[in-house]
Amino acid sequence: MTIDDLKELHNKKFHILGSKWVLKVVSSEKDCYEYRTLKDQDANALTQFYLREIWICTDCYTTKTDSQVMPDDNPAINQDLTHELYHAFYAESGLDICTGTDGCENGWARNETMIDWNAKMFPKILKVRRELGISDEE
Repeated sequence: MTIDDLKELHNKKFHILGSKWVLKVVSSEKDCYEYRTLKDQDANALTQFYLREIWICTDCYTTKTDSQVMPDDNPAINQDLTHELYHAFYAESGLDICTGTDGCENGWARNETMIDWNAKMFPKILKVRRELGISDEE
């Protein structure tokens, strides 16, 4: 996905397990609450469970110096959005809390390593499913 593709998704509404969610695309140009929160947490993107919003910052995917050239079609955008979608799906299904031995917040469904693994493996799993002729439908 390119930065321009991402920007076009600003305020895009979508449904996860029957609940309406919104994608908010922000940047330093729009110095807003969402942008400041992302920067304060040193995050490219965040899932806001109670607001049912995913925030993603375009600044993380743009060139910062001449020596750091990012591709126009940046795979990190897809991976980060997929990562946040996993958080949202776990939240909507009730798996985001109370999935660990310590009660809540630190369970596997909020574990960043587990979410990253899912986001990175999803395209690979989808490719193998398609190679085997497994339907993309439920």
